Amino acid sequence: MLIFKQATTLQHFLKHIHRNPSVTGFIPTMGALHEGHISLIKAAQQKQYYTVCSIFVNPTQFNNREDFEKYPISVENDIEQLLAAGCDVLFLPSVDAVYGAARAVAVKAAAPNPVGDGAYQTGSRRPGHEQPQPQTR
Repeated sequence: MLIFKQATTLQHFLKHIHRNPSVTGFIPTMGALHEGHISLIKAAQQKQYYTVCSIFVNPTQFNNREDFEKYPISVENDIEQLLAAGCDVLFLPSVDAVYGAARAVAVKAAAPNPVGDGAYQTGSRRPGHEQPQPQTR
């Protein structure tokens, strides 16, 4: 299994490994891998996809710093599981590699995102992640 820490090097590698990007199975995670993650890798392999798993514990996913600091990080164990599952590539970026100088930039959506079937807790359903309300004058 190859490990990449920069998106540009991963993109360059994938561009040259094969010409058809639709044959890549991408499994994005925040680590602490479990059988659900591994089943996604196996499903991609059954379709003969080149498997790429990412592990990125995104600090912006958390309402407060304490939750982020308590999140289970087990990269060595995760790597062992990925190796055992036969994953082809691990994308393991740092916070700086993902956000760089943009970490200090606040981005606001123009309108609230519609709430789906509840599979993801977003907007008003997830405290601390509410969508901004349109300004009226």
